[in-house]
Amino acid sequence: MNKQIKLITLAALFCGITTITTATFANVQSSEQVEKHVEVGKDDGHGHEHEGKNEHKEEKDDGHGHEEESAGVKLSKEQLNLAEINITVLEPQAMAFSIYAQGEIKANDYTSYLVSPRVDSVILKRHVALGDHVEINQPLVTLFSESMAEAQASYRLADSEWKRVQKLGRQAVGDKRFIEAQTDFEADLGRLYAYGLSADAITSLATNTKKLGQYTLNAETSGAVLSDNFRQGQRIESGGTLFDLADEHTLWVEARLAPSMELDLPENSKAQVKVGKKTYIATVTQKAHTIDLFVRTPRWAKGKQKVQYPIRNI
Repeated sequence: MNKQIKLITLAALFCGITTITTATFANVQSSEQVEKHVEVGKDDGHGHEHEGKNEHKEEKDDGHGHEEESAGVKLSKEQLNLAEINITVLEPQAMAFSIYAQGEIKANDYTSYLVSPRVDSVILKRHVALGDHVEINQPLVTLFSESMAEAQASYRLADSEWKRVQKLGRQAVGDKRFIEAQTDFEADLGRLYAYGLSADAITSLATNTKKLGQYTLNAETSGAVLSDNFRQGQRIESGGTLFDLADEHTLWVEARLAPSMELDLPENSKAQVKVGKKTYIATVTQKAHTIDLFVRTPRWAKGKQKVQYPIRNI
């Protein structure tokens, strides 16, 4: 009977400790306040623990009709350990969280290149296909143009006259003929450059046995062929796109977020781009200032760079 009473009393004691401790620590903000509410008993050397001075403090009126709260519960070290209560100073900490958004991988507009004829031309032969990787100065397509034939013929005459005048000398031919020959040569040379001929192609005009009017466009940058929407024999106007070359070392990602989301995302913030099972580190460079008219979401972009990361092997 005595053992049963002791067990019941011990169970009641722990239940009371758990309940009162939970209520007491609900509003605790620092270790100093915890120490005010919890007093650890000290052993007097005879197996008895002395209780603190504030064991039975009565509630006092503060003069304004309010009663002060009681001192709280006194717990020994063993009771604190048994109840798994730890006293720690609360400190402010920064919370990290992630925002997920769908994105679209695009070519970098500032490293890509559109290949197009600068005069009306007919496509004679292609040298690369869709998906091929090309290098700088690699031949892409051969075309024929009447305007190019006239420009090449005029350049040949001007080049021949300019060489003759230079050989004779300025004093022999006179200033007028010397200046006219030089001016005609420079004008025809500039027109060929404007039509898209390379320096090597212009140099070879003097000894080239091919028909006038044929010319080849070379790659101005290295990259992959993303589009080539044309056929051999097709006539294409000046400015029409033949190839779209993209440098895949640096690509763009456009991520769309809800316009109502108040997100402070400073420039140069780091982001993770997940493509399949691979993850790439990207840099956010700017938030667009326009809303997409169809999906009503802001488009993440930047004038110079968008989100950039290496993705060449994908």
